[in-house]
Amino acid sequence: MLLDKISASVRIRQIITIGAEYMAVQDGEGIKAADNLNVEFHPKWSQDSVWDVARIGTGLL
Repeated sequence: MLLDKISASVRIRQIITIGAEYMAVQDGEGIKAADNLNVEFHPKWSQDSVWDVARIGTGLL
């Protein structure tokens, strides 16, 4: 998920990735999927239940 030009705070509920290096990227900073793994076997998948995304210029929360 690419989060550029966010003009208001956003709450994302239930982001799930399979086989991704990053779950989301905003302003060149990313959240690594490996930091949120739910399983240790193939296919490795990542999950985050609630995630608050900051406005432009304030970075990832």
